[in-house]
Amino acid sequence: ITQNLPEGQFFRFGVEGGGCSGFNYLFDIAETIEEGDIQFFDSPPAVIDEQSLQFLYGSTIDLEDSNMNKLLKVDNPGAKASCGCGTSFAFDEELLDIYG
Repeated sequence: ITQNLPEGQFFRFGVEGGGCSGFNYLFDIAETIEEGDIQFFDSPPAVIDEQSLQFLYGSTIDLEDSNMNKLLKVDNPGAKASCGCGTSFAFDEELLDIYG
């Protein structure tokens, strides 16, 4: 990501509603830091919005390189279930009281 991200832009990590398990991971490029965003990494410069943070707290992102395919794999300690697609997850709502 660091090598491909244009200077002055940010890697955005977040969640959005939908998918077969309730939430989808969001990977995007942001040109600015919006109100409510938190920059959580410098290389690459990465941001997350406050609402997504409660669903992604403690998560790690790894680049999985399998044959000719590369994909971002999320290890989310708050996910109680995930879909075979790897981009959709169900969240353990009991953790919202802790993370929220």
